[in-house]
Amino acid sequence: MRWYQVYILVTLKIERMNLDDSTRANNILAYYYAKRCLSVSIDNQIEPFYFIYAYEALSRANALLGRHDLSKGQVEQANEFAHKVKDKKSKEMLIKDLQMIDFL
Repeated sequence: MRWYQVYILVTLKIERMNLDDSTRANNILAYYYAKRCLSVSIDNQIEPFYFIYAYEALSRANALLGRHDLSKGQVEQANEFAHKVKDKKSKEMLIKDLQMIDFL
């Protein structure tokens, strides 16, 4: 193998590592903001509609981080709040959004 072939392989490996690190950092930020959303919802005892979307965001962030059991649990928690939503259209929209989460 020539030196430039090794250089290209090493460069590609470094670029892949940076992409992976960048993606993971974004997923961690998504998790942070989802936790923050849930915390604000709990602290202010806001409507169940917002709790559901906080759990949805947390579920999606955990799915991206590979925490599939946690992700599924958060969908279950969100579904528990769904029965508290009084507006029928809102409830249907929420449930549909929860069903679209990809656990990978």
